[in-house]
Amino acid sequence: MKSIEYRPDIDGLRAFAVLAVLGFHAFPRWVPGGFIGVDIFFVISGFLISTIILTSLNQNTFSLKKFYAKRIRRIFPALLLVLTSCFVAGWLGLVRSENYDLGKHILGGIGFVSNFILMDEAGYFDKQSNLKPLLHLWSLGIEEQFYIFWPIFLYVIWRVRLNLPITLILLISLSLGLNIFNLRHMQSTVAFYHPFNRAWELGIGGLLAVLILFYRPNLRSALNRLSAITKLNSGTIRGILAVLGLLILAYALLFFNSQQSYPGRRALFPTIGTFLTIAAGNEAWLNKKLLSQRLLVAIGLISFPLYLWHWPLLLFPHLLFREIEPPPILRAILLAFSFLLAWLTYRFVEKPIRLGKRPMLNNTFLCTGMISLGCLVLIGRDNSMAPQSAYSHLERFEQASAEWEFPTPGTAAPKSMQALKPFQFQGSTFYIDSNALNKNKVLYIGDSQMQVAAARIVHLISEQPKRYKSAIFAVGGNCSPIPNVRAKIAPNPDCVGLPDKALAYAKNNEEVGTVVIGSLWSACFRWYACYYENADGTQTHWSAGAEKAYAELEKMLLTLREQKKRVYILLQLPNGYSLDPAKMVVRDFNITKLRFEDKIVGSGGTTRSDMNKLYGEMNKRLKQIANRTGAKVIDPMDTVCGIEDCPALTKDGEPMYKDGWHLRSSYMRNNGTFMDETLEAN
Repeated sequence: MKSIEYRPDIDGLRAFAVLAVLGFHAFPRWVPGGFIGVDIFFVISGFLISTIILTSLNQNTFSLKKFYAKRIRRIFPALLLVLTSCFVAGWLGLVRSENYDLGKHILGGIGFVSNFILMDEAGYFDKQSNLKPLLHLWSLGIEEQFYIFWPIFLYVIWRVRLNLPITLILLISLSLGLNIFNLRHMQSTVAFYHPFNRAWELGIGGLLAVLILFYRPNLRSALNRLSAITKLNSGTIRGILAVLGLLILAYALLFFNSQQSYPGRRALFPTIGTFLTIAAGNEAWLNKKLLSQRLLVAIGLISFPLYLWHWPLLLFPHLLFREIEPPPILRAILLAFSFLLAWLTYRFVEKPIRLGKRPMLNNTFLCTGMISLGCLVLIGRDNSMAPQSAYSHLERFEQASAEWEFPTPGTAAPKSMQALKPFQFQGSTFYIDSNALNKNKVLYIGDSQMQVAAARIVHLISEQPKRYKSAIFAVGGNCSPIPNVRAKIAPNPDCVGLPDKALAYAKNNEEVGTVVIGSLWSACFRWYACYYENADGTQTHWSAGAEKAYAELEKMLLTLREQKKRVYILLQLPNGYSLDPAKMVVRDFNITKLRFEDKIVGSGGTTRSDMNKLYGEMNKRLKQIANRTGAKVIDPMDTVCGIEDCPALTKDGEPMYKDGWHLRSSYMRNNGTFMDETLEAN
């Protein structure tokens, strides 16, 4: 076995990876597949770490303590600096709720569990990624979890003398298979963030390290045989491997995009491309002439702090000023600044600590710094450290944007919703608010629009149990209430079969005398963000799919009416960005007082006329279906709108909406009287 010496081409490949990520984050239209840079990093990390571990195991010098100590000196300096900077920036410019969320992600970065936090947060009302300055730490979390368990795994395999290549191939196959399985079964968040779903990418790098370290003669023999067959010398073959690897990476970079399912099979492109590029060796022409260029190697050397700095720098201006998309010139300037900070971090922080003469003292300092930062974050989350910004309106408006009360399966319900109790029906989670004074039930079927309405229903049953029935909710975020209709964007796996199960529940329970169906109907009937799934599994999209959805809804209502159920169709609320409280307040930096302040830029709102222009035809079709089936229509606009206008603020200046599409739960609870008749006992 021969240990592997420093390869500048791998630092060049690191540069390719980090530039791809930076390009994707700053200019996604120009670099649509730049997210593959993370996959390249995974393979490189698996290769280098496995090489280090296996070399020391073979030389009988392996020490877990030394391995982890080196990882601390490699990772903690830049990470501690970036996390501390984010903490200070949040303290200076964010409101309490934003600081609370930022603190959670700082703690996730300290504990290397950011991927699990993001996996837990992902959902219908999760904040968009451009509001999470530490979103990019998910990949660092996976790498660190790999660094914790991989040396132990290799040590055990080494000691029990298992066949390394076969063992790693089995691990890679299991991990990749699980990843593909989760994608197929609509568990895309798990497939993306869970470490075992990503372990195969790092494992591919580990497999390459095993082959190069222990099977070099076999590889050389195979190369000679291939050379004899193709009449090409070994150098040319190595060059072809490098070209092929980089072409695969370039293809993924240019033709992949964030709308495609990922990672799964598509991630084989960047992982195999990286595998081939590294396997070609540093003497391959392209690796030697391109990847080993001084500029690329220099970028590769600062790739870690560059990766850490770039995303907070791109995100904080957006978070502070809520620009939909910062102009390209600003993004370019911020990227340039991230290069400067990365070089300064590498030169004056990372390198002196990593190569210092007192490693144990440096490790103690770094660990103490991480613990101290974690304590400061916890103190701040306990409201013991007030933010230094001077916001008079933003806190209230942010609170409105964050307001959501309907319980999530597996989590504790807020106090206002504790009357709702989950139960299982045919594998789906329904919720019931059982009225001891009236066992007759109303079944509510729908998406998040109906989840918001639950605030009013629970309130009525609590306040006047003699007057109102019990309530059942068969609802889910982004779940169409129409059978066989599926969401195209952010599909919720809990939605599959939910309308059919709700119909079965209504049929099998005579005490269900009323069924209320509500949805953001325009998602399917106006914007065509849904499709109709036919009996043979094929899909019908766009206007043809909408027509089938209308027909399926009418069939559903007829079925319920045949069962002697009273049926209501709840039309959708006024909606649009002009109702979103987050768009009504902006931050402003007071240069005289050197602090952030806020101001209201408008009262928002929309008009009945604008809503009718957008949704008049759709509402007409829904009313026609209701007339033909004997269902009753409820129009929330008759309650939340005036004669002409649909306001976004109450008379007291409080936001009525959570966002542009949902009323606040507190507003619905006190003012959503349009729901009352659906629950009345008589």
